[in-house]
Amino acid sequence: LSTLTVAMIDLLLLGVMVLWGVRLHCMTTVTLLIALGLAIDYSCHLAHAYETSPLPTMLDKVKHACSTMGLSILNAGVSTLLGTGFLAFSITPVFRTVFVLVWNTVLFGLLAGLMVVPVILSIMGGGTKTRKHSNRLLGMMQDAAFGQEAIHDWRAHHPVGGSGRRYVPMA
Repeated sequence: LSTLTVAMIDLLLLGVMVLWGVRLHCMTTVTLLIALGLAIDYSCHLAHAYETSPLPTMLDKVKHACSTMGLSILNAGVSTLLGTGFLAFSITPVFRTVFVLVWNTVLFGLLAGLMVVPVILSIMGGGTKTRKHSNRLLGMMQDAAFGQEAIHDWRAHHPVGGSGRRYVPMA
């Protein structure tokens, strides 16, 4: 998902370069490489928070990821924008090009990381889709955790069969 997000952001940056009349040369190539690092940062951190969330449903995982990591991602983007904002007042074309590309990278990255990625994760992310299914899964996990008691319960309700051998479920 993060790779798709970075590819989308790079395509948007190439479109911005066409709109602003920026030619592809060594400085824009270096700036595009920096954009790769900036673009993956936002979506990757949110996806990691989603994956490490202890909650069972996809929607709960997205809410947890956004509440734990969303503000940090926003702070990172805003601080990058503030740190490079002075380049807007430069008269040098190289610095103006860096400004345009970095600002668009951060804006597209924030848009993707805080809006697009959470929506995609809530629809297609790992986890269960409904609370009913997650409650059933939680019940199965609890049964597995108390497996020995379940075996003893089963033995108490199922006496020895006709062959004299007892069936013991594998633990």
